[in-house]
Order: sequence, then C-alpha cells, then structure tokens
Amino acid sequence: MQQMLVALHHPASPLLLAAMALPVTLVLPILSWHLVEQLGLAQRQVLGRWAQGACANT
Repeated sequence: MQQMLVALHHPASPLLLAAMALPVTLVLPILSWHLVEQLGLAQRQVLGRWAQGACANT
C-alpha cells in the first residue's frame, strides 16, 4: 500500500505516508472479511452437508 502511495502522491514525510496508508490498510481487511471470508464460512456448512451426503452414498 505504501509503495502505491509513494508512486502516486510522493508524500513529503514518513509520518504523512503512514497517515495516508493507515485508513486504506484498515478498510481492506474489513472488506475482505465481509466480501470473502464471511461468505466462505457460510458456504462451508453447505459444502459440509453435501460432503457428508456424498460419503454416505458410497
């Protein structure tokens, strides 16, 4: 993230760079949790039931 900010904005100080990177660095994991991981955990239950049924049929 910091490399992208340096390439795009050339912040004058390390403190400014950290201040610019921090909000983005906090938002990305939150989005990842809600858009990817939470949905994956919900599907795990569905796939688990499917796998149990498939194993029972063999």
